[in-house]
Amino acid sequence: SSLMRRGPLMLHQPRHAEKGFVLPVAIGTSLVLLLGSASVHSLALHARLRARSSWQDQERQDQLRSAAMAFLEQANTPAQRCLMESPLALWPSQATHCGANDAAALNQGQAGPHRWELLDWQPSSQGAELQLRLGGSESVRALSLSRTPDGFQLRDGLQAVQP
Repeated sequence: SSLMRRGPLMLHQPRHAEKGFVLPVAIGTSLVLLLGSASVHSLALHARLRARSSWQDQERQDQLRSAAMAFLEQANTPAQRCLMESPLALWPSQATHCGANDAAALNQGQAGPHRWELLDWQPSSQGAELQLRLGGSESVRALSLSRTPDGFQLRDGLQAVQP
């Protein structure tokens, strides 16, 4: 009879030990899954922000190229061609010599919904460097231009310029 009592007690004890082991393992597993999920979510959010930033940079570059094209549309006219041979700082003194009645129209303009402002123009024998700023933006971009028989055209690439 005393053996019978010990038998069930001994069998019952491992179950208590088993119950004490399952709860910490379940909590630990839950924490690992939660941290893993948070990590995956953070990585996905970071990738999304990077993609959005890249898209915004590309959109800004497209807007600047559009502004440069609007500038060149005005600058490549026969009336402005003489003025384009001089740096921006000399335009006021060259306007009369070149017969450019509307040199101020080259200082700013509109490209689609975006206003642009000319900050610098430096011609060279191979082309020119054009510095523009889009309205409401602090970033200044330099665009490299090449000479053509009809004036100037954009080369590939934009460079950031310190304001």
